Amino acid sequence: MKKSMLFVLLIAISLGGCFFRDSVNEESGVGEKKAVIGLLASETSNEFMLAMQQAFLSRVEELEIEVVIKVSSNVETQLNQANVLMTQEIDALVIWPFDGDAVVSIVETANEKQIPVFTYDTYANGGDVVSMISTDNFSLGSTAARALADMVYEKNGEYKGNVAIVCGSLTLTSHLERVNGFKKTMSEEYPNIRIVASQQAKSPEKALNVAADWLGLYGTDLDGIYSVSDYLTMAVLQAIEAMEQTEPIGSPHHIIILGTDAFPDVVTSIRDKKIDGTVAQNATEIGAEVVRVLYEYLVNGNAVEPIYYVPCMLITPFNINSDEVQEYGIWSEAYQK
Repeated sequence: MKKSMLFVLLIAISLGGCFFRDSVNEESGVGEKKAVIGLLASETSNEFMLAMQQAFLSRVEELEIEVVIKVSSNVETQLNQANVLMTQEIDALVIWPFDGDAVVSIVETANEKQIPVFTYDTYANGGDVVSMISTDNFSLGSTAARALADMVYEKNGEYKGNVAIVCGSLTLTSHLERVNGFKKTMSEEYPNIRIVASQQAKSPEKALNVAADWLGLYGTDLDGIYSVSDYLTMAVLQAIEAMEQTEPIGSPHHIIILGTDAFPDVVTSIRDKKIDGTVAQNATEIGAEVVRVLYEYLVNGNAVEPIYYVPCMLITPFNINSDEVQEYGIWSEAYQK
């Protein structure tokens, strides 16, 4: 989708409007009832979220499914929007949960109204959800731990060193699972690599300050930082640059930066060898998979699995141009075109 179309989409989603396509029988001229989906989406300032929503909307348009969209940036707004959506004639409710616990009340209300519920990217901690479509975030965290451990080994000549974790709000089940997967794998498989700090940062500005504090406290004893989402990763790089602790990859004083998601600026910095890697999710595949599962359940009337996982992949300066990565797809580079 061209950038001009993305701008229109951004405005439409931000206004919380509807995106739909009427269907009319060409012979009778009578409108045919199509599935109507209520979508509770995340704020669109996040490129990963926008790419997922773009893929979702593109696919439902192709399948002529009507969507009523509500976008929010906090739990309270999402709860209110859910109540509004459930007063309308929707055939299913699709949710990106801001808070795994708070969203339970939405799911339970939908269950009472016999509205099927689907979640994507993160999950609800209760209620009956037909299907959740996401990356396996615990496994993603484990992948990140092994990747960072290997980078520490390349730097120090042994699986021994000090690393830190910066993440967003742990009310997001995706972030919580990544942190848990990272910590469990690191402690069990690499006991001599210490996690010296782990802190939430709900904005890039906060992440920059957190990383700067760690650099001031640990200096060159800090071998690497794992960023649980790439909306924080560039801030980590900026902190290292501001503290004048930038050293090339392979240098004994290089501070490793490993991100998650494959945001556009992070991918560019990986190509420039300023960032060591990111455990990529495929935003467009997740968005399209949500629609596939919805269509299978609502239109075809078939049973679906309770969980669908879209694979992740480690991307580094050394494999970014490989056939394997190109086949997997770098969603952010397609998104920028």
